[in-house]
Amino acid sequence: MTSKRLWSRFSKLAVLFSIVFLFFLITAKIDYYVNDTLYQYGLRFSYRWATGYWLAYTSEFMIFACMTGFVYWLGSQKTRCDLKVTVALVTTIVLLAIGGFQDILFFAVWEENGFPPNSVDWWWSWLHGVFGIWNTMMQIGLVAAIMGVSAVVWWLALRTPKKVCKYPF
Repeated sequence: MTSKRLWSRFSKLAVLFSIVFLFFLITAKIDYYVNDTLYQYGLRFSYRWATGYWLAYTSEFMIFACMTGFVYWLGSQKTRCDLKVTVALVTTIVLLAIGGFQDILFFAVWEENGFPPNSVDWWWSWLHGVFGIWNTMMQIGLVAAIMGVSAVVWWLALRTPKKVCKYPF
């Protein structure tokens, strides 16, 4: 593979992953406005509004995953390899969303006090409802594991022999 083609492949992958990262970063900022700024203006928590907000917030990740996969597929050569990349892309976005990557970004980037201490229970996480407890270290561990699973998904999608797959990136 020539250095020009390798650079082109790397550049396209970098742009693709940057778009996904920026989406998660921006949605974490929207969540920050709701969970920090609006409380300073008198917002009071209620499951009545929070349930609708959480549903809309989660739905936007699923819609983004489908939309990103669809746009990638439309712009591809529609080969078996392109299908594998599309599935890897959608799977990665869905796994990161379900795993709460946006929560990590919320605290790491937007919250000026950083992550809550490990003694603070993440009651807002759906995993708290499953396990009865959820904290910062559990969340960081989960996101790290999901990133590892995503890396394996991408490795499986991209490992096809060159004779069969010619990726557009």
